[in-house]
Amino acid sequence: MIKDIDSENVTHDYIQELVRDRAEALETATRGIDTKSGTFLGLLGVFLVIAVQSSPPSATTPGDLFFTFLSYGMLVAAMIILSCSMSPKSKRFDPDPEKLKQQCWDRPKQDVVTALVDNLVETWKSNLLAHERKAQLQRIALWLATVGFISFAFTLSILRPFWLHV
Repeated sequence: MIKDIDSENVTHDYIQELVRDRAEALETATRGIDTKSGTFLGLLGVFLVIAVQSSPPSATTPGDLFFTFLSYGMLVAAMIILSCSMSPKSKRFDPDPEKLKQQCWDRPKQDVVTALVDNLVETWKSNLLAHERKAQLQRIALWLATVGFISFAFTLSILRPFWLHV
């Protein structure tokens, strides 16, 4: 059976376009995670400064000290994790034009397109792992910040209620 070369080219072009679109969508999602992490980091910093300046813990109450410093520690840990998630990671931006030229110069177009798509898929998988790591770190930071907020709210509302000091 003779294969239709035009339909094969259309299939290769479609797959190549699909892989490139997925890689661009992944890059957009990764930039979105970085933006959210940066915003969250800034808000945590502002909250931490306000919390430290507004109500120092009482040295006479061990529970107050514990929960206040627990909340500070959780917020600082969340900030450190968010900073780590935003740190630049090495991404693959394949294909390498020089390498592609050396490997595929005299090969048929379909072989070149197949090699290119395979390379783009490997690149996408590698960048997906980095994206998932950033998302996981962001989730961990969110949980740490939640524990910090709850601990601080518990300290202010139960251990040293402001209405008793008025």
